[in-house]
Amino acid sequence: MTGQPVWRSTPACSGAADVFFPLEGGYTALNAAKAICAGCDVIDQCAAYVDELERDVCIQLGVWAGRSQNERQAARREERRLARRQEARERYQSAAS
Repeated sequence: MTGQPVWRSTPACSGAADVFFPLEGGYTALNAAKAICAGCDVIDQCAAYVDELERDVCIQLGVWAGRSQNERQAARREERRLARRQEARERYQSAAS
């Protein structure tokens, strides 16, 4: 990835890094960040961006596209689980043919 994506100039979170990378505050802080994301016009682009970033450089901190680190990790685990299941199904169908 090179340069800053164009959509990054218009997010609802612009200028609010302290909300998205809280040092304390627990669920209250997470929910504040998620509330901002919920009204963002570029949430889908943000989700794709952070997904690509995490695959490339393994970022872990902060709320991105309305999801915490744990939520993003759980989503990736689920994606891998579903992919393995689909591969097994395809192998079974191929062997049964």
